[in-house]
Amino acid sequence: MRFTETITVYNKIPQQGREPEQLRRTVVREVFWDSTSGAAFSKSGKDGSDSITVMIPDLPALVPAAEWFRDGCPADKFTLSPGDIIARGECGDIASAAELERQHTEKLIITAVRDCRFGSGCLHHWEVSGK
Repeated sequence: MRFTETITVYNKIPQQGREPEQLRRTVVREVFWDSTSGAAFSKSGKDGSDSITVMIPDLPALVPAAEWFRDGCPADKFTLSPGDIIARGECGDIASAAELERQHTEKLIITAVRDCRFGSGCLHHWEVSGK
């Protein structure tokens, strides 16, 4: 698989003692970004049903969340975990998701991660969805 999008992944590093929660930035190239806009109507009114799906090729620096946290959040690796943020394009360091909103950057907060590292090696990837 070859794709042309670039994303920035912001991993949440948990609060350590008195230090606040931090966001560690990783830029990833050649990914697939698919956004869907829509609305769902119900008896209680209109609900947004926008969703974003991102497919990231299997990379040596991308490790499962349990392994990343167990190893102490190493700086040379990154993970995909619910609650982490992905921004479309190459973005700089931020302190919060609100900062991306002010920059008018298309972003998603990860709600689900699917490990698709099976089958032919050239098709191994991670599938991320969120809102």
